Amino acid sequence: MDRLELAQRKYQRIAPGAWELDEEKSDKIEAWLREYVVPLVSDLQRNPAFRRYVKFGVERLAAETDVPERQQVVAVSDALVACASEVAKLGDRDEFRDLMRDRDLLQELNERKYGASSLQEEAEEPKAEEDTPCIAEKMAEQPWFDLVMSLDFPYLEDHLFVVSEDSWFYEAFTRFRPNIPVLGDGITRMLFARIDFWVHHLKGVWNQMLVRIMQTSDDPHGEYEPFFMTMIHLDKCVENLKATCLSGDDGRMRDACCTLMQVYIAYHPRPELPWLDLREDIYQAKSGMLGLEFRRLFELIEYDQVDARTIQESGRRQASIVVMDAIQQVLAAIEDVAELYRRELSLEEIINEARSQYRLVVVTRPRMVFFDGEKLNVDWNRKNRPWELLRFLAAQGERLDCVDRYHISGSPTPHALSNLKSRLCKILMESDDLPNVPATQLAALIEHADGAMRLDLAPDEIKVVDLEDSGADEWTIDPTGFETSSRETRSI
Repeated sequence: MDRLELAQRKYQRIAPGAWELDEEKSDKIEAWLREYVVPLVSDLQRNPAFRRYVKFGVERLAAETDVPERQQVVAVSDALVACASEVAKLGDRDEFRDLMRDRDLLQELNERKYGASSLQEEAEEPKAEEDTPCIAEKMAEQPWFDLVMSLDFPYLEDHLFVVSEDSWFYEAFTRFRPNIPVLGDGITRMLFARIDFWVHHLKGVWNQMLVRIMQTSDDPHGEYEPFFMTMIHLDKCVENLKATCLSGDDGRMRDACCTLMQVYIAYHPRPELPWLDLREDIYQAKSGMLGLEFRRLFELIEYDQVDARTIQESGRRQASIVVMDAIQQVLAAIEDVAELYRRELSLEEIINEARSQYRLVVVTRPRMVFFDGEKLNVDWNRKNRPWELLRFLAAQGERLDCVDRYHISGSPTPHALSNLKSRLCKILMESDDLPNVPATQLAALIEHADGAMRLDLAPDEIKVVDLEDSGADEWTIDPTGFETSSRETRSI
């Protein structure tokens, strides 16, 4: 019986009935989170796929890189600005100026429920000061730092991440999305909450303009083509990002893995998460806040049995009770990760994990070298001596040490060692016709140091992967399967 099944069976034994949830039962369930779920997550953290699911938002959405997911976020941001600029441009014209105002949220909800009615007609129209720009006009100047924020995990920051200190933005966003769930993939969830907010307010003005255009223009599509095309482009960019982040099983798996990590952070006495690239003081500060997602104060209603068919309320009091919705989410997450937990890692997954985490990866067998995620285009089986030098440079670099002639077979003379280094650099630089490619960059990092050689890389940027004891060789691993770029290898 593995830890996952052990956790599931333990919960079945302590699960509360419909009228049994009280402080004692809550204590048992919290003990289950601490003593059964936390060790399960400790095991899961050794799985590269689990870590990539947890880090998706940080590495693929929020990072300042050119990975496809980040490019899609930037595309949505640019499309919002472009569309808002067209709206603001029309808003400067006399025939549209009266439409450049923000609609009251209560009025919108009433109209959705009742439609146009005398109640709305009698309601006083919200009036904005003439010199106060509406949200669509502010959007043309891109008031947000970014649409995505890495600090939305492990606990939501729950704000628009805007440049302005205007409290109105915070209040408007809170009214628009008053209750955003904390457990799960908060970075992706907050990304789309922000996008929905901006799109909602932009379309509020855009749709009113559309009605007026259709009523007054003989050739609306010809006369107002940029107005239409920027909104079509925005819708397409948003749909592309949703398809990437929310379609298939990946979104469910990210929610499950993030939820379990939040349990770990909340209930581990001293969580250590170097792979999460998050400062220890941050997740330790968030642990107490996360704890309130699993247990908080409620009003406990107590009942007495009157007879076989009747109960009556006997009293009410404040009690610290577990949040059963959160516990059910944890149970669902455990079920979701079951296959991931029990599946053995393939040799290819181990290599791909290394190339996504380290700048230089040297695989001993079959001979492969990756730099910045890219597999170098060199047949190392035909380059025995340069390969030996590079392998020792990586191995010694992991220990912040140098390579001298005594590391190399035959102990070449200092002059011969220098020639071998020149030969290795030439092989790297000639392996690709393009300038400044990873191989050329790696060659530039091989330095002389007092008669020895070293790599100008930190030890935590280098990894030698030796899987020969696991049966790795040219027959069990196909090197051509690693020809994809680093952008693709870092996806789930």
